[in-house]
Amino acid sequence: MYLFDFGNSNFEKNYFVTNWHLDVSCPLHAHYSMETVYVRDGSLIMQVGDSKRVIHAGECTFIMPFEPHSFETPKNSHCLVTEFSPEIVPDFYGMAKDKTLAIGVCTLSPSVKKMCDEMLPLSIPSGEAIEAKAAVYPICAEIMKKCGFKSQKMQYGGTVFTEAIQFIMKNFQNRDVSLSAAARALGVHHVYLSRAFSEKCHMTYTRYVNSVRASYARILLSKKEKNISQIALDSGFGSIRNFNREFKRVYGITPNECLGQIIR
Repeated sequence: MYLFDFGNSNFEKNYFVTNWHLDVSCPLHAHYSMETVYVRDGSLIMQVGDSKRVIHAGECTFIMPFEPHSFETPKNSHCLVTEFSPEIVPDFYGMAKDKTLAIGVCTLSPSVKKMCDEMLPLSIPSGEAIEAKAAVYPICAEIMKKCGFKSQKMQYGGTVFTEAIQFIMKNFQNRDVSLSAAARALGVHHVYLSRAFSEKCHMTYTRYVNSVRASYARILLSKKEKNISQIALDSGFGSIRNFNREFKRVYGITPNECLGQIIR
């Protein structure tokens, strides 16, 4: 389990986005947002850190900020994925921070399921914190009640892995945030850093960097204040081509397609 305090990062503090997905499939990625995944029909397999969670109809799970995770649908699934910044639910985040789920998956109560069906699909603009809190706090309360959290020391606290994560968070918007640059900054050999990162995170250093960049780009897209080219640069991507490729790898759609969904 990879839990870190990134409260000083410059990501959108009231970020909130929710979408229904049919037969979702998404490669391993990570982002600043907390995330809940509710399966209405079918089933979903999630790789979370180094553990696997199977979520059946009526069940929900929860992802901490920057926790690597992926989606896979065995046959079919209809699920609701909700992402929101920790600042949306500060009380909940304060209790969950530096802990891990005692139970990875829980069954939602009928009232919370109804809320997911009727309230969460509504468009809530990023920054409308009151509406977002009303939508996600019931799910957070359900997670606390049925899954619970158990204390766990940062398994990799003080290691080169956590230092690499901190380096990424401070520098991902710069183009020179390569493995070699990180190794120089941390005073270790790049081969050692690459091995340590892959073993702890189960994804390469470069893939993690691009996942963080894609997550930040998605937040900028939701604000609708900049064009695609500027968002690519502001997120640390060196080219539109690389931005399109990495964004689609993480989210399954291109930045333009994502922007089109937001506008509609």
